[in-house]
Amino acid sequence: VGSIVGYISYTKSNSTVKTELFPIEQSFIVNIQSDNGKNKILKTSITLEYKGKKGSEKLTTEMSKVNDVLISTLSSKSEDELRPTKRKELKNDLVSELNTILGKKMIVDVYFNDFLIN
Repeated sequence: VGSIVGYISYTKSNSTVKTELFPIEQSFIVNIQSDNGKNKILKTSITLEYKGKKGSEKLTTEMSKVNDVLISTLSSKSEDELRPTKRKELKNDLVSELNTILGKKMIVDVYFNDFLIN
């Protein structure tokens, strides 16, 4: 289930807003549609970058919702939508969906620790 391994604190050099990293312990394995109509599997692990003093606590409390959004959004994508050239758009979609459920603009970015389509 999705729990935090720990968080890393750092400040982006081009920003005055302090952000934290929240690695999600579990990997996500979802079915996706391939370009040729056959089902494929995406396996990925994700770290979230967030802002806010109580962000880690909120992410831990809302982890079931976070997991649901990540799984739903990833599984709704086609193989073409997951290509490296479209990865920034995918990240933007994930950030937007996560901020919708968490409120405010808490999530700043999403990082893929690994990303395998098979």
